[in-house]
Amino acid sequence: MPRQPTEQQLRRDKRDEKTLVDASWALRRLTDKRFYHGQGATLYAVCEVLDRAALDISDVNPHVRSCLLRVAQAVVQDARIDAGEDPSKGLV
Repeated sequence: MPRQPTEQQLRRDKRDEKTLVDASWALRRLTDKRFYHGQGATLYAVCEVLDRAALDISDVNPHVRSCLLRVAQAVVQDARIDAGEDPSKGLV
């Protein structure tokens, strides 16, 4: 019988889901703003990966999840730099 997720796991899943979705939207805005040199299609594909991972966050392999969260953090930092904000602030 599969184990039920703990309250802590559910909170972490929800937080990670929000991080991935927020990063996806930030990347979309950056891509729309910077759409040049043929990079748009690749960046929009990354948005799709972040969105899909967020939908099934509890089923994502822990290593892959960690990698996706690092990508999300880099996107958020880039968006903050682009907006003239302090990139050293915490995630979203």
